[in-house]
Amino acid sequence: NGYPFRGYDAVARVRLSLGVADLPGLDADATSLTSMERLVAAAKDGTCGSYCSAATALILLRESPADRDALKLLTDLANQLRATGRTAYLAHDGSAHAQGMSVQALVARGSLLCADRSPIPLLLLQKLANYIAQGGAQWGPGVVGGGGGGGSAGVARIFALAEYDVHVGSDTPDVNFTASSGPVRLLHGRFTPASREALASST
Repeated sequence: NGYPFRGYDAVARVRLSLGVADLPGLDADATSLTSMERLVAAAKDGTCGSYCSAATALILLRESPADRDALKLLTDLANQLRATGRTAYLAHDGSAHAQGMSVQALVARGSLLCADRSPIPLLLLQKLANYIAQGGAQWGPGVVGGGGGGGSAGVARIFALAEYDVHVGSDTPDVNFTASSGPVRLLHGRFTPASREALASST
């Protein structure tokens, strides 16, 4: 129809679930528009935005942790990292404004997949994980926006933090939890890898 295709973010979202193979049930034109080759090209030439680029990198890294296109995309995104004390976040080009939480989470996951090839050093990755864990900016000096707690951003945070915990060996908890109100114990439970018990309520 003469108009440029603008649906790359949607294609990237679908491919995060379905991978690199041609999407099923599409005609030839739609198959071409949604092909992995076209998605990679759009990410590389800047036709699509940061979400598409981060998702494309992650999709490729799942296939091969040494994929050159993925590492280049991830490096370009990592160059936008800004450290702020105990956290770090991906900023929009040339500004202090944070990228959306889904972008932060996708870049963290991609960095974990490519391991020693990652353009993000472990210390910065830890700071990025801290930022993701707290749900975005704390509205301090030099940090603007980037909040994201619920919806798809919340799901992205959960995946990123779970994969980070596995990577750093923090996936074997041994925690006793108690919630009280004054002298009254409201909830109690113990969390270990073998624990299957529900929280006990005293109310």
